[in-house]
Amino acid sequence: MDKNQWIALGVALGLLVLLLLAAMFYCLHLLFRRRASLTADKEEEGEQLLPEGSPVPHPKDQVPVKPAALPPFHLASPELGPQKIQIYGQRNCYLSQEGILGVKPGEQGHKWRGNVIVLDPSGTIFQTRCYSGGGASGALYAALGVYGEAVGQVVSSALARSRVVVNPSIFIGRHYRVHVVHLQSPDMRRRDGGEASVRVLKMQLLLLFLEAFSVIRRESFPGDSIIMMPLVASGIHSGGIGTQDYCRAFCDAFCTAAAELGGGDLVAALGVQELRICCYGTDTQRALAEVMAQRAITGRGALD
Repeated sequence: MDKNQWIALGVALGLLVLLLLAAMFYCLHLLFRRRASLTADKEEEGEQLLPEGSPVPHPKDQVPVKPAALPPFHLASPELGPQKIQIYGQRNCYLSQEGILGVKPGEQGHKWRGNVIVLDPSGTIFQTRCYSGGGASGALYAALGVYGEAVGQVVSSALARSRVVVNPSIFIGRHYRVHVVHLQSPDMRRRDGGEASVRVLKMQLLLLFLEAFSVIRRESFPGDSIIMMPLVASGIHSGGIGTQDYCRAFCDAFCTAAAELGGGDLVAALGVQELRICCYGTDTQRALAEVMAQRAITGRGALD
């Protein structure tokens, strides 16, 4: 092959390389244009999904959200509506139809979910140092599997010193962890049902609630806990005090204690998620709701 042929071959190869490079750049150009078009379409679609009047987020504000860690216990969502009536002026505080076992009257067993703090209303344990008795406390001890057993030495010593005692045991089930706080319920059986007795009951409940709330706050229970609060000193412990008068005393005591300790956010002050006043049915629930509604309207307690 002579010199001219080598030159012709070199020129041909050079042209071929140039054609290949041109084709490659053209393909890259089409690819970038396609990607830019898709990006613009997505941004336009995203803007259409924003509610009217909503500010378009700046790219710097669009920080990827890490998935929340799953808690060891999953709390049942609040059953709002007729099952619960929110207490006016208190966030996440409700009047509930259920009892301290999480079931309505007539239902068997318990329906606790997650971390639960049960306030035990019986004063009997303070005298007997034993998990015994009837009513709400007896049902609680049976559900926890300790009915008839004697309390431990630590609990026994605490019961002798205070009206509010946190049981050091944590009762663990498949779906729950129950913390128990024993309350020495006021006993009004030796009093008549007059107005003076109602005021005495209110004052005793107020002092008990203030102490109980202070103890719960100091204990630092899990933040996702639900407090199951019974109608302390109700039933036989209320003596000759009628239902309506009992509701007046209970509401005044609870609302005063809640406002003094937590303002309008008692659950935040206690470090818990929710508080339920367990009314054991609709009659007492509605009666308490009426008294609390009247208090909200007048700005005064029923016994002020």
